[in-house]
Order: sequence, then C-alpha cells, then structure tokens
Amino acid sequence: MPPIFFRVTNAEQPILTEEQCALLQHNTELIGFLRFVLVRDKIRRPTLDEVAWRFERMYARLFPDEGSAAAPAGALTLGVDGAFAVCSLVTI
Repeated sequence: MPPIFFRVTNAEQPILTEEQCALLQHNTELIGFLRFVLVRDKIRRPTLDEVAWRFERMYARLFPDEGSAAAPAGALTLGVDGAFAVCSLVTI
C-alpha cells in the first residue's frame, strides 16, 4: 500500500483505502472528516478554521457526553488558534 502522501497527491489513488475505512470501523463521521481535510486541489482544500469548525461538530456528535472541555483518555490534543481539537491516533 502506498504511503498516505502518495495517495493524497496522486489522483489515481484513493484517499482512503477500504482497509483504512475498516480500521475506522466504517465510521461515516470520521471518514467524511478525513475526506474533507485531505483534498487534492489546494483551491478547494479547507482552511484551518474550516477544519477546526468541522472537527468540533464531528466530535460533539461522536462524544455528546464529553462536552468541549473534556478529552477522552489516550486522546491527542492539538492547539488550533486558541481553541483545541481532540482526536484518537489512527494509522492511515
């Protein structure tokens, strides 16, 4: 399987393989988010603010009881322009 950089930059390769979607348990929220972020065309690629906004909405749907202030154990917290985003580590 080619590295993620090759798949994102080569239009003949899928952004996410079926195997990777299976690793994400075919979670449509996560897969949709990754496809939203990993856009080949830099003109259509979302801004960091758009990514943060979409992540916050996705996170709220996936973890409705967590609230915006709590991160699940084992999560990676990333600073984004004064806000934060939390995500699990997934090998892609």
